[in-house]
Parts: sequence; structure tokens; C-alpha cells
Amino acid sequence: MFTQPHTPSVVRRLRLWIGAGIVFSLALIASSICTYVQIANVAALWGSDASLWPPFWPPFWPMTRQVLVDLTAALVLLLSLAVLGRRFPVYLRRRELEQEIEIARSVQRELLPPTACDLDDFQVAGGYVPAAGVSGDFYDTFSLRGERVAFVLGDVSGKGVPAALLMGVLHGAVRSSEWTNSPLDHLEATRQMNRLLCERAATERFASMFWSYFNPESKHLRYINAGHCPPFLMKRSRRGPILRLTCGGPALGLIAGSDYDQGSVRLDDGDCLILYSDGIIKASNHAGEQFGEGRLSDAVRAHAAESAAEMRDHILETLDRFRGAAAPHDDRTLVVAIYLGSRRPGESGLKFVADRDGEQESRASARLRLHPDPPAVALHQFLAKRQADARAGLASVQPLE
Repeated sequence: MFTQPHTPSVVRRLRLWIGAGIVFSLALIASSICTYVQIANVAALWGSDASLWPPFWPPFWPMTRQVLVDLTAALVLLLSLAVLGRRFPVYLRRRELEQEIEIARSVQRELLPPTACDLDDFQVAGGYVPAAGVSGDFYDTFSLRGERVAFVLGDVSGKGVPAALLMGVLHGAVRSSEWTNSPLDHLEATRQMNRLLCERAATERFASMFWSYFNPESKHLRYINAGHCPPFLMKRSRRGPILRLTCGGPALGLIAGSDYDQGSVRLDDGDCLILYSDGIIKASNHAGEQFGEGRLSDAVRAHAAESAAEMRDHILETLDRFRGAAAPHDDRTLVVAIYLGSRRPGESGLKFVADRDGEQESRASARLRLHPDPPAVALHQFLAKRQADARAGLASVQPLE
């Protein structure tokens, strides 16, 4: 949680100190003037010198000099306090805006998924580096009914708070709409989102977005690329060309009444999906050269044998080395998803599914997990008792494809 940088009591104390400083400065100025007048009167009674004004006569010069120093200091202090009092409300407002942006940044990060996780049959890692306090980029990965998995990455035009607000609208629409039930629902949800942005967003505000879902039954990734940078799909052989997922249509909110197409691609065990924003490929070094899709694909191939988190880290490190000390001009977002397939390393090939009450584990799953027999024997015994366990109210299991 964030603490208030300036509470009302602190503000009141600061204003009282400024007021007291102004009063002290005025008193010091008045005292200096009075002292100077007294020195002038005494000097006039002492005698006269045609070449010097009485307060500047040698006998009175030390006192006159001290009075002038005090008067100058008082004037400088008064001027400083006046400037401070004038700019203090502006400073307070700026600090409040900085705090609000910091809170918005924290909320935005909390809306994002974990940076690295295992999501059903996928190993997923994401990286998110905003160019400003808040970002117009967003990504999301989440599980759906029927063991489907969604992968979404969007980029709103512009940067800062306006882009972040529109990003929040899109993110909420992605989570709330039933777009993964069928290809027709996916297409209709995309058209509705495009219509929403065309009608409600400003003319210069639009968004590119790649959103997809994986169907484990057909092992196909169905996607719509709405004007976004084409994600990469690297097949497990690593020898063929990297596929670019381009099927879709224009960016959302750009052209009213746009039509979209849904693409489909089959995923095999070990295939790697790379989603990225234009801040990755358009990052430039001091020479003005952009990172580009070529360097990105080379980095993907160079770290193809690594985990999703390691590949993400090494790609971002490669990008930072290329960019050097050049300041980033756009938000950078990267998502790496590796399809582990139907049987992950070290697993017996069974996956436990939550029952209707939402319980993640049952007595049956615990018994299988702690069974002392080899996996094949345990599997045989477990399946033999499955019907009896079901009658006892235990959670069901299903074999992975």
C-alpha cells in the first residue's frame, strides 16, 4: 500500500512555516531600516564630509555594512518564501499525480498474470516493461472451461494514462465475453469490440490485439490477429521456418464495420508460441537501427532448448544489449508459451480435474500420488477402483491426450 506523501496536517505545518518566515523577513527588513536611519542620524550629528554620505563615513561603515547585509538577506529570504508559497500548490498537485500514477502502475501490474507459470499443458512466461509510469500494453493467459487456454496480447496507441485507461476497458472485455465457445463467437466478439472503440474512443485511439485460445481436443490454436505484430510459432523440429500468425483483420477502433477472419494452426508437443508488442521489434539503438523481426527470430532459435522463463529472459537481455544506453520510446511486452503436450516430463499421464464443488484434489488423487507401486501398476489399480471411488463421491480424473 502507498502512504500519503503530504497529509493535511503536514500541509498546514508547511504553510505555517512559510507564513512565519515571511513575517520574520518583514520584521528583519523593518529592523534593518530603523537601524540604518539611526546610524544616519548619529553620523549627521557627528560631523560632515563632503565626499561621503554620513552612514558611509569610516567610523560608521562597519555598522552600516552589517545593516546592509541583514537587509539583503531579509529581502532574499522574503523573495524565496514568496516563490515557495506561489509554487507550493503546484508541487502538491504534482506529487498527488505521481502518487496516483504509482497506484495505477501497481493496479495494472496486479491485473497481469504471473510472470512464469504452468498453465494446463503449457509452460508460460511473460515480460512487461512500460516506457512510462503506466502502459498501453497488456497481456493475459488463463484457463477456460473444457481445458482450453487463452493467450491475449494487446497494444493501445499512445502511452501514459489515456492508453492505460483504454487498455483496462479492453482487458475487461476480454475477460468478460464468451469468445472461446466457438469460432463464430470469437468473430462476433471481435466485431463488437471494434464497434465499441469506433463509437466511444477518440479518433486517435485504437488498439491492436492478438487473442487466441487452444482447443486440447483438436490440438489447434484458434486466433484472430487484429492489426497486431504477427506472433511467432516455432515448431519443435526447430529446422523449418518460424510461422507468423497473421490471419485476422485491421486494428480495433480504426475502421468501423471491419470484418475479421479466424486463423487456426495445429500445435505439436514442444512447439513454442512467441507473442510480442511493437516495442520489442521497434526498439532502436543509438545508430537508429531497429531490433526487427529478424533479430527476434534469431534470439528465439538461439534459445529454443530452454524453458519459457529462460527464453524470455535471454530475449530481453539480447534486446537490452542491442539497445545499449538508448532510452526506450515504447512499452515492451513479451510472452513465451511452450506446449508441453499430453505428457509432461516426470508425470504419469493423468491429470486430475476439479469436481463440481471446485475441489482440486480428492482422496483418490492423494492415494495415487502416494502409491508405492510403479506408475504402471498404480495406474492399473487406480482405474480398477475408479467406479467404486466415484460412488463414494470422489473427484473424477481423465487421461491426458
